[in-house]
Amino acid sequence: MKRFLAVGIILCLAISLCACSGEKIVDTSAPVVVAGFDFTMCIKDDDSLWAWGRNDKGQLGDGTNEDKNEPVKILDKVAFVSCSESHTLAITKNGDLYAWGDNAFGQLGDGTNEGKNKPVKVMGKVKSAAAGQLFSMAVTNNGKLYTWGANTEGKLGNGSNKTEFSPVKIMDKVETVSAYNHAMAITKDGKLYTWGSNRNGQLGDGTNLSANEPKEVAIKDVVAIDASNHSMALTKKGFLYVWGENTYGQIGNLSTIENINTPVLVAEDVVRISAGQSHSLAIKADGSLYAWGENTNGRLGNGNDTDTGAPVQITSEITDIAAGNNHSVAVSKDGKVYTWGFNNYGQLTGDENYSFKPMEAFSIK
Repeated sequence: MKRFLAVGIILCLAISLCACSGEKIVDTSAPVVVAGFDFTMCIKDDDSLWAWGRNDKGQLGDGTNEDKNEPVKILDKVAFVSCSESHTLAITKNGDLYAWGDNAFGQLGDGTNEGKNKPVKVMGKVKSAAAGQLFSMAVTNNGKLYTWGANTEGKLGNGSNKTEFSPVKIMDKVETVSAYNHAMAITKDGKLYTWGSNRNGQLGDGTNLSANEPKEVAIKDVVAIDASNHSMALTKKGFLYVWGENTYGQIGNLSTIENINTPVLVAEDVVRISAGQSHSLAIKADGSLYAWGENTNGRLGNGNDTDTGAPVQITSEITDIAAGNNHSVAVSKDGKVYTWGFNNYGQLTGDENYSFKPMEAFSIK
C-alpha cells in the first residue's frame, strides 16, 4: 500500500501554492530538458542536443543501441525536443522535424515500421511536436496539426482506430500539443482539446470513455500542457489544473480518489509544469520547485521515498523541469542540470543506482 503525507505542513504548502497573487507571465518557451521513460534530453545554450540513458530502441539518436550514462551529442541547431517511451522528436532552428527510435507502429512518420537510431527528417515548417505512446504529433507554422503512428483508443484524433505510417491532418489553428496515451492540444484562442485513452479520466471531460476525435475541456486561456496518465494544464494567469490518474497522489490536492475525470485547481502562481509517469513537477514564479505524487527511488527529490499527495518544495532558483517515468530533471538559473530518482539505465548520469536528492549531472552553458 502506498503512503501519503497528509499532515498539516503539507496541507499548508498546498494552500500557499494557491495563494492569489494576480496575473503572472507563464513561461511558454521551449523546454531545455526533456525526460523520456528512462532517458534524458538536453538542449544547450549553443542549440546542440545531448542525450543519455536508455537506448535499446535507438531513442538517444547517437547511431547505436547502447545505453549511455554520460551525455552524448546528437544534433546541432535544435530548437525543440520531445520524447516518450522509446522514440524522440526534435525540431531544428529552421523548422525541420526529425524523428528517431522505435518505429513499430510508424510513430517516426517516415512511412515505414523500421526503427532508426539516427535522426531522420519527417517534415518541414514545424513549430511544435509531441512524442506520445507509440504515436507522434506535429504542428506546422500555420497552425495545422498532424498525427501519425498507433491509433489505439483513437489517440490520433482522426475519427478511427487505424494505424497511420505518415502524418494525417487533424485540426487547424493549433498552438502547441502534448501526448502520452492520449493527446492534448491548445488552439490559438487558448482553448484546450483532448482525445485518446480516458481510462483514468485524463481527457478531463467528466467521463472515462475514450474519444477518437478532439473534445474541448472546460478550461479557458490555457497556455501550457503536459500529458501522462494524468494531465496538467496551466492558464495564462498561472492557475494549474490537474486531472486523471491519482493512485499516488499525483493530482496534488490530497485526494485519495484513484482517478479524477474533471480538472482540479491545484496551485496558482505557477510558470512551468511537467507530468511524469506517476508524479508531477511545477515551478512557481519565484523559481521554487515543487514535486508531488509517487516517490519510489526518490523521484520527488525531497530526500526520502514516501509518496505525497500535495506539493512539497524541493529547491529554488529553477528555470526548467522534466518528469520522466521514474526520474526527474531540473535546470538552475546558472545553467546547471540536476537529476534525481532511479538510474537503472544511466538517465541520471553516473553509476549510482538512484539519488533521493538533486545531483549535478550536466550544464547547458
